Amino acid sequence: MVMKKLLLFLLIIIPFVSVLSQDSTKVKSPQTLCKLKVGNTLEFNEKSIKFMKVTEDSRCPSDITCIWEGKVTLLIELYENNAFLEEKEIVFEANSNTKNSPLRKILSLESKIIYLYDVSPYPSSVETPILSSEYYLEFLVQ
Repeated sequence: MVMKKLLLFLLIIIPFVSVLSQDSTKVKSPQTLCKLKVGNTLEFNEKSIKFMKVTEDSRCPSDITCIWEGKVTLLIELYENNAFLEEKEIVFEANSNTKNSPLRKILSLESKIIYLYDVSPYPSSVETPILSSEYYLEFLVQ
């Protein structure tokens, strides 16, 4: 009789204990970093982003101290179902490291948001000038 009561008690208590012991920590959604070279297109289902060109790169070289940090200006095009939607000019300025700048929302999808994260390569005084074909964008997909 005592054993039955103990078994019944355990059957009632164990589900409550297991529910209470579950971790309620919020988990961030996974993030993906995508790279896109000049002239190429990044596709997300029916929407896409095309990196057209860098129109200006006056960023201060990483190995030099400058009074003005400069800026980089670029053009991207947005498409939906292969139909042109719009062209966007994006300017990163007043910051020697674009990764420290606020994320720039470029595109919203049903379950994801696409942010422009960085423009690379970063200029250096010892390197030869950056060719337009060497530029690439980094997008953060959340």
